[in-house]
Amino acid sequence: MKTLPVLFLIIALYTFPLSPQEKDAGYFVKLGGFIKTDLFYDSHENVSLREGHVLLYPVIDKKDLSGLVYNNKTTFNFLSVQSRINALFSGPEFLGAKASAFVEGEFFGTSDGDMNGFRMRHAYLKLDWPSFSILTGQFWHPFLIPDVYADVISFNTGIPFQPFSRNPQVKFIYKTDSFEFAVTAMGQRDFSSPGPVEKSSLLISSSSFLRNSGLPILDFQIKYKGQAFVAGIGGNFKKLKPRLITEKGYGTDQTISSFAGLVYGKYQKDDFILKMQSVFGGNMYDLLMLGGYGVTSFDTTSGKEAYSNVKTMSVWTDFSYGKEFKIGFFGGYTGNMGSKDNLIKGKIFTRGEDIHSLYRISGRVTYQISKVMIGLEIENTTANYGTPDSKGIVRDYNPVSNLRILLSTIFYL
Repeated sequence: MKTLPVLFLIIALYTFPLSPQEKDAGYFVKLGGFIKTDLFYDSHENVSLREGHVLLYPVIDKKDLSGLVYNNKTTFNFLSVQSRINALFSGPEFLGAKASAFVEGEFFGTSDGDMNGFRMRHAYLKLDWPSFSILTGQFWHPFLIPDVYADVISFNTGIPFQPFSRNPQVKFIYKTDSFEFAVTAMGQRDFSSPGPVEKSSLLISSSSFLRNSGLPILDFQIKYKGQAFVAGIGGNFKKLKPRLITEKGYGTDQTISSFAGLVYGKYQKDDFILKMQSVFGGNMYDLLMLGGYGVTSFDTTSGKEAYSNVKTMSVWTDFSYGKEFKIGFFGGYTGNMGSKDNLIKGKIFTRGEDIHSLYRISGRVTYQISKVMIGLEIENTTANYGTPDSKGIVRDYNPVSNLRILLSTIFYL
């Protein structure tokens, strides 16, 4: 019931008649979104979100007392929680800039306990001058490029090979005929960094570790955009303060800084599209990727800690061909590169600590007429599980795989 007032507000804004003065000023509201239902089968238990809707990778094999693996049984689910609604607002000029705003929500909830709950995805104001733009609000992390993202049917959007996050931010973009230069300062909200529970070594995910550092995430990118080709390169800097007080009760100012970089490209010719991206860096947990950081030293008297990043690399490619009837393929690989320093066991704040690497291949077919689309996708994801050494590099690994068969139906508003 709590979602109904939000829906009524958006629909009211969309249907409320504009005055002649507003129409003359170029003000308009455009409603969008889609209704989507996913039906999927899995061959193995997975690390996932929202009852399996967002699949990351298969869980390590679990054995019963007789030594038989019991979590490699087929499961299924039908879900429509990805359905979403949005509204684009365009208004009069502000200081010579074209002003617009966008808000979007879906029924995905904020946790598994909030399934069907309405949550905010995007909400931002944008001011556009001829060669300069400013965006303030919640939007994609700069490592998810709207021009170059995996065009899969699955809601995982290529995670954990494709970086994925939405962040409150202020973005400045300078544009020429072919190039864009973007500088972004970001906070965290739904996608946050890992760290310890206060006065313990338990793992939580919270935006407080970034906020307490006193410095937002800083990102810089250069993008070239031609008639058939898009390419870009960029990097960002992030600093966390994992603790304000140690396990021993002493205040601490110790921080952990990390760098990450990406390169990407897209080629489009008629109905053929080829995309690719590669990412490398430390502590990319908040982008739903492998990695994080760990403790390298611990003072037994004060409890003060020093930290080191666990690095990750990933590469993926996606191609599609067709118009009404379209075929596509996705392939991705990501590896856990470990840390340059020895890490203390039990004080490692990462995703996939015992995973050496992941890879995924998937194929899809879609058929769309007007606003209705039906799609079928077959996706195989393999995780190589092993034993991490003192630097977090995983040795003696063995593969565990999941096969997902996904059927989707979509009506675009």
